[in-house]
Amino acid sequence: MTIDIAFPLMYAAKKCLLLTGLVTRCRRALLKLLSADNVCTVIEQSMSLQENELKAKILEFIDSHAIRVFSREEFLHLSGDALKKSFAETLWLTRVSDQCMKSA
Repeated sequence: MTIDIAFPLMYAAKKCLLLTGLVTRCRRALLKLLSADNVCTVIEQSMSLQENELKAKILEFIDSHAIRVFSREEFLHLSGDALKKSFAETLWLTRVSDQCMKSA
């Protein structure tokens, strides 16, 4: 499965509420395909589908690969909402992680 196939398929599966298994398979496929090269596209699409579980995993990926993601040309073209979510939640994850490390 490719990203170009997974998102339209996920959209259709979400419209037909009986296809939750297909949504799950699309979500897993997208996470396996996730890279610094496509994360901007994937987060935009996940937000448009209100795919919060996928978005959370993408934000974890961004947090782990921030330098590579933020240096991509595509990152400069993210919507304002996606940028706000990426920075706000990535910074939050970093603070929580730092606090956990300090208390360990």
